[in-house]
Order: sequence, then C-alpha cells, then structure tokens
Amino acid sequence: MAHEAKEVAVTADNRAEARVGDSVVLELSDREVLKAAFLIYIVPVLFLFIGVGLGTVLGLTETHALLMGLAGLVSSFLLLKFVVDPYIRRQAGYHLVIICAAKPVQDKES
Repeated sequence: MAHEAKEVAVTADNRAEARVGDSVVLELSDREVLKAAFLIYIVPVLFLFIGVGLGTVLGLTETHALLMGLAGLVSSFLLLKFVVDPYIRRQAGYHLVIICAAKPVQDKES
C-alpha cells in the first residue's frame, strides 16, 4: 500500500538507530491509541449530548437546545486542544518508539 509522504515532527525513542531524513515506522501501545481515540471521538459527542440535554432540562426550545449542544461540542474541542493536549504532552504516557528505519527515497526526476 503506497502512502504519500508527510513530514511530522515528533519525539520518539530511537531503538532503530534512525538518522535525520530517514523514513521510520513508529509504535504506540494499544492502550495509548484507545485512550487517544476516546478523547478525540467520544468526549466531543458526550459534550454535544450533555449540551442538548441541559438545554432540554432547562426548558429551552429545540433550536436553543441544539445551540447548547453545539456550544458543548465547541467547548470540548477547546478543552481538548488547550487543556488536555498540553497535559498529555507533559506526561510520559504517550511514548513513541521507532521500530524500523529506511533510507529516504530519492526523487526520480533529479
């Protein structure tokens, strides 16, 4: 399966002795992947439902309850971006490991 090359800067344990410019394969534990997926996909949906539910309990119209849900959704994104993400980056929990390195492929046009 061919993938378009995309450069991303991350910090990882270099067990494969990769050099700058090498293409690498990174490993992340299943638990860390599931935790990240929960934060990215489930938390915003929960905030959306909580916002709609709160608007309904407060007796707001359906339109206003929906707007409360959208406000909850936006607030979850802001919370994840500006509070949770910096916290996770300071933790040692998300630990990437370079498991395989390959020399960079030269352009054939050169």
